[in-house]
Amino acid sequence: MLKELLAAGKSGDKVRLFIANRSGLYEIEAILNQKSEKSFQITPKQ
Repeated sequence: MLKELLAAGKSGDKVRLFIANRSGLYEIEAILNQKSEKSFQITPKQ
């Protein structure tokens, strides 16, 4: 779902992400860029 939402945005659009973990809830604002290739990898914690 996140991938589709980000793909619908345009370069320069601002998005707000909310991240929750045991420490609390964090809000991050990011500006979308033109680069569409995956530059990250999510791996399970061992």
